[in-house]
Amino acid sequence: MYVGLDISKEEIYVGSNLNKSTFKVENNEKGFSKLLEFINSLDSLEAVVMESSGGYEKAVCYFLLENKIPFAVVNPKNVRRYADAMGILAKNDSIDAYVIACFAFAIKPKPVTLLDKDIVELKELLRRREQIIGHISSEKNRGYLTDANIKKSINRVIDFLEKELKIIEYEIDTLLKKRSDLSQKVKVIESIPGVGRVLSSTIIGFLPEIEQISKKQTSSLIGIAPFGKESGKVKKKGKIVGGRFQVRKALYMATISAIRFNKPIKEFYLKLKAKGKPGRVCIVACMNKLIRIIRACLVHNTLWEESYALKQGAA
Repeated sequence: MYVGLDISKEEIYVGSNLNKSTFKVENNEKGFSKLLEFINSLDSLEAVVMESSGGYEKAVCYFLLENKIPFAVVNPKNVRRYADAMGILAKNDSIDAYVIACFAFAIKPKPVTLLDKDIVELKELLRRREQIIGHISSEKNRGYLTDANIKKSINRVIDFLEKELKIIEYEIDTLLKKRSDLSQKVKVIESIPGVGRVLSSTIIGFLPEIEQISKKQTSSLIGIAPFGKESGKVKKKGKIVGGRFQVRKALYMATISAIRFNKPIKEFYLKLKAKGKPGRVCIVACMNKLIRIIRACLVHNTLWEESYALKQGAA
């Protein structure tokens, strides 16, 4: 049996793959206690499964972890595609809870075994940093089309946002420094020429499993592994798709810097260009090479100057 949870701000709908009937509890400690009573009444349970819901699922995740209940968080897009494949076109909270449980039964997602509160907090800070940068960019763009009085208002808003950005970045640095394991990872990653705090913190926050997975899995998770499309005699060029866009965006910017300042990456890029490869293909290839170097340094816990990655060129 799998239990599916459809989570909103105030309510949680609970269903299972063995029964279409569902019930709801409050999304608070009182509701969690009722959920635990239901789980304990079951003869067998593989896992409790929920979609990522913009943060509304965090409290119940911590509760399940504390009570040693196996759970998994899955991608809402994949659940919706599964519902379409089942012919379930209607959508409401009750149906969603049942569909999530059925999806889990078919896919059997790997349960979460550890939920690091510091990593969760780091992810939230990184997301907030990205939001503030977006607001600053929007305000700057508005400044080109307004008169002098409005520009003063825009500049005041930009000044406030830039101060807030510094506060968020300070909190990110403080969080990374308070734990020796995280500060060591930062030191290792940032020892690589072209890589700075944005990429190092993003990898720690959004790709914490980098040391436990293979280099191919790493590229796939980030969304820089080209996937081919072939059918019969039709063979199309592989394209990158999906992945964790936060890491991909930060890795792209770091790669542009590394092409200038990191000798192995620069030589690799020029070699590909000499072969006539398009610029974006060369950059994606360099992104793959850079993330493999980063992974190798982390796996061996060595700085760039000493690393296995430098000798081999990649992990």
